Amino acid sequence: MSIYETGFIIYTNSLRNKAFQHLSMSSSRSNLREVAHKAGVSPATVSRVLNRPDLVAESTRARVLAAAAELDFEPSPSARALSRGRSYVMGALIPHIGYSVFADYIDAVQIACHAAGYSLVMGAYHFDMDEELRQARRLVHSGVDALILVGFKHRPELFELLDANDVKYVCTDVFDPKSPHPCIGYDNRGAGRRIAAHFIAAGHKRFAMVTGDTRRNDRMALRLEGFRAELRKHGFPLPADAVFQGDYTIAEGSRGFSAVYAASQPTAVMCGNDVLAVGALLEARKHGLSIPDDVEITGFDNLEWAAAFTPPLTTMHVPCTEMGRGAAELLLARMEGRDAPHAVALPLALVERETTRPAVT
Repeated sequence: MSIYETGFIIYTNSLRNKAFQHLSMSSSRSNLREVAHKAGVSPATVSRVLNRPDLVAESTRARVLAAAAELDFEPSPSARALSRGRSYVMGALIPHIGYSVFADYIDAVQIACHAAGYSLVMGAYHFDMDEELRQARRLVHSGVDALILVGFKHRPELFELLDANDVKYVCTDVFDPKSPHPCIGYDNRGAGRRIAAHFIAAGHKRFAMVTGDTRRNDRMALRLEGFRAELRKHGFPLPADAVFQGDYTIAEGSRGFSAVYAASQPTAVMCGNDVLAVGALLEARKHGLSIPDDVEITGFDNLEWAAAFTPPLTTMHVPCTEMGRGAAELLLARMEGRDAPHAVALPLALVERETTRPAVT
């Protein structure tokens, strides 16, 4: 089965079978025997020194390690995995690989895994929860030790699969200490409220939102929920035709702005991410609107180019690097039996640039 057939970026062969293959390679055996011969012990003793040093006398252990160092011997990672009952592979399933916020996040996971001696296997399921479940099954059956997920919204069978196979997991991009699922992320509902409050403080009275499909994305659903709740609190409705839900592209951002502007001519538009916001900004210009004088627009994520866009985009900064690193570290701690928090909150910051005006004081 190829990586293209499975949807994984890195291999999906049986990790434990691969460990057996490595153990059977003559070069690995001869190296181990060379160390044993030089140290004057059996190959089994060398193996115990490498895997269970507490079972070997200190003098023998020192002799074996000195011989291994002199011969520049490094044990096979697959053999180590087999002897310790682990694959030393962590999995990560993300909704989409084309959006750069996930690239930064996965890069941070990879760095943390590498530092701990783990490999990373990643799959993208394009917001299809059935496909995510299929990929999760392949990863679990391949022997991954842990799995990183995005959001809380998944097929119930996925969590049942992980629990039944004792695969540690963590949900990212979300924070809820009351959830039964371990998580590291931020308050999406609170972020929506914060952007609405910013618009209200700037004196706006007509609002709209251009977002992704909230049926498939619980983070977007929570942001919309918070945005609507804050507006309602101050007596401002958010009619159904003031909300556009579509795909995560510039074209959909343009189409979304055109739809909500035709319906209610909003003067403040929150977009579900920075890509949608760019589409909205381009469409606003086609309508002859001045930004931010005629309409204010915000994004979400603070991608690298958001500050370089013209005009520079006001957006919510998401600490994706810290989140990726933190997710990996939480799982590593759990797999090693160390204490790890059930829920970790990361701060968000509204980065004000030129697509919004300062609040009225």
